[in-house]
Amino acid sequence: MSHDVILQKTVVRKKKPIRSFVKKTPMVMSTVKKPQLIQGVARKNGKEYLTTYELEEIKRYKNVWYLGGMIKKINGCDTNPNNCGYDNTEGFYKIIINDHLAFRYQILAILGKGFSGHVVKCKDHKTMELVAIKIIRNNYRIPQMAKNELDILEALQKYDRSNTVNIVHMKDKFYFRNHLCIAFELYEMDLKKLLKTDMRKINETQLRNYAIDVLKCLQLLKLRKIIHGDIKPENILIQRKALGRHAAVTDFGGSYFKKDGYENKPLIHTLNYASPEILLGEKCGPPTDMWSLGCTLAELHLGNTLFKGHDNESQFVSIIQVLGVPPKERLLISPYRYKYFDASGVPLRMSDTWFTVDQVLKSRNPSFIDFIKSCLDSDVDVRKCLSAVTSIKVSRTEELPSSLQDADAKMKALTRSIILSAFLQICSLNPISYWTLLPNVLVVEVNGSLGTQPLSCLGSPEDGLRRDIKSQDIFWKNNGVEEEQRGNTYLVQLEESLGGGNYSCHRKDGSLINYTVVLIQEDETMRKKIVVKTDEDDYLKCSARNYNGEFHCSWTWDRNRKSKVAFIEARRDSHCSLDATDGHWTCSSDQSSFSCVVDYSGNSISCVDEQHCPYAEESQQIYVNVYVRTEHFLVENYSKQFYLSDIGETF
Repeated sequence: MSHDVILQKTVVRKKKPIRSFVKKTPMVMSTVKKPQLIQGVARKNGKEYLTTYELEEIKRYKNVWYLGGMIKKINGCDTNPNNCGYDNTEGFYKIIINDHLAFRYQILAILGKGFSGHVVKCKDHKTMELVAIKIIRNNYRIPQMAKNELDILEALQKYDRSNTVNIVHMKDKFYFRNHLCIAFELYEMDLKKLLKTDMRKINETQLRNYAIDVLKCLQLLKLRKIIHGDIKPENILIQRKALGRHAAVTDFGGSYFKKDGYENKPLIHTLNYASPEILLGEKCGPPTDMWSLGCTLAELHLGNTLFKGHDNESQFVSIIQVLGVPPKERLLISPYRYKYFDASGVPLRMSDTWFTVDQVLKSRNPSFIDFIKSCLDSDVDVRKCLSAVTSIKVSRTEELPSSLQDADAKMKALTRSIILSAFLQICSLNPISYWTLLPNVLVVEVNGSLGTQPLSCLGSPEDGLRRDIKSQDIFWKNNGVEEEQRGNTYLVQLEESLGGGNYSCHRKDGSLINYTVVLIQEDETMRKKIVVKTDEDDYLKCSARNYNGEFHCSWTWDRNRKSKVAFIEARRDSHCSLDATDGHWTCSSDQSSFSCVVDYSGNSISCVDEQHCPYAEESQQIYVNVYVRTEHFLVENYSKQFYLSDIGETF
């Protein structure tokens, strides 16, 4: 039936051939639930749209939204060995434009095809949104990979609830005709298509923004010990927003959780972006993704692929042509070194021409060249160091010494000058704000993004000199466990509600110098978790028995959290005093003084206004702010404002 036909009719009149069978879109506000197609009506009125196989298949679906257009469909047959005829011999689903997926999604176009399946553009007839759906290949090698991808996507949804670290998140998942299907938000295009569309290189301002977007994602992956394994232009999607185009990382089909004692290699990788450790058969980690990012940024700058090998051997030749031969010490521990080098470390195949990174990139921006060089360093530790510090704000750049043989000196120089270069200018990964709750208690407000919060042990180097303490002799502990960071400044890694703790700094002999308790407070848009709401849609229940300035507030803890009161703040926006000469009360704009204590129960407080004005109970509000915290250093504040006359029990 056409879009103008009401689907609930049971009598079908003869009409001209029609193009599709969909539910009628009701002309109502989006807050009103759209009607669903009823299964029985769909079967009865939609027979001309359904094959014999689908007439049985539809019985398994409670809700039906879309049946497919007037198209030539595949009529499944149980005797067909290729998934009833719906797959080709390699296990890929046969895509038919305008056909349905799970009687809900309308296939509009094929967006791409990879090792693990197709990605198609679809219309969701339940929400009327456009989505991208990945149809996983039906192959004996794929199920474990698909399960692994689902596990990672679900974990990333948990770690990035506020959707701020530039990951293309999963919207829905379902099985259809033995294929796992994963729905994602539809983006404008990927960076590879952008290059082809614009037919030009991407300018350095855009390049910097895309790099920062991807680095935010990689930083979260590093914290959660997830290796993407296939960073490339095709797996970085862009979407136009108010302030320009925004990039996000997609396709976690080859990703994995890094575990000690395991092989730790990407399940899927693309040759031209593969790091030397992949080609040499070594274990992989975050530096592998940094290498791929360097290749990607270079390609976006050049307009073509940086390393153009067609197999593993030619790819290594292409890398050596620009970066030179890896150190012999590294080759000695590489399982696949014999494929590329002889016993003395000489390459089995070499190019007749050699180039430097500077010559290849042809950039006038030295900081960009330095950043690409550090991404493509053959020393894995340098790339590891790079991935660890890219969130630190740039202060200044320095010349890199021409000869650095010592690896530690090289890493320090890179950290100081190359990695903290003007190219990235990453200053947006700091917390929203931070403030002191009590002496030595710091509250850091976060919004789910990654970031760092600096702590100072001595306050200033001069303080240390006065106390005969050198910065290099200071070490730090987090909840009693010694950390690797040394020196006067310690960077607390922040992510979602993580990063809180008891941080202490010590002298070389182990004696305590200073300590700071860091509490993490999520911004007000995040759901409260520590205290349960009351029936009145509030958190604090306050009451008073008389006009003497005393009141009580209580609450209910979430039973899944061990919590306690960290701090109480109570005030009135006026200060009252009694004039002894005539017995009259006078009030000024100064705030009055409250004294509060936590009751024995632990879930209530009692307060008294020590300068209470008995004539102010109906004209001056009292403000109460209770800060509560968990044993995991998460803090939330619960506020209430009231007149004593409103909460009085016997007034």
